[in-house]
Amino acid sequence: MLKKYRHYSFKRYASTRNECNRIINSAKTSYEHKLANECKQNPKAFSKYVQSKQKVKEYISHLRKPDGGLTKDDVEKVTELNNFFCSVLVKEDNCNEEIPNFTQHNESL
Repeated sequence: MLKKYRHYSFKRYASTRNECNRIINSAKTSYEHKLANECKQNPKAFSKYVQSKQKVKEYISHLRKPDGGLTKDDVEKVTELNNFFCSVLVKEDNCNEEIPNFTQHNESL
């Protein structure tokens, strides 16, 4: 009996969740259509919406230093990341290839 009740509760939850998702997606779609239709008359609203979708939040949390402490500012974070990657990357001694020297061409097409 208890198992049957759980199954019923999940089915009810799933149908409610799906209905909410349909309503939300419909509202987003209608808002985007409204913005697209009015973008000539109200370009600020359109650009604001586009910028809200393009924002990338770049944040690196505090890193643990080898002595056990945490980094306090961005300079310490950069130093710790640099030390880590320098310790992981290995320079091969058997590589005798030289790095090619590229020149910049100022020709217009």
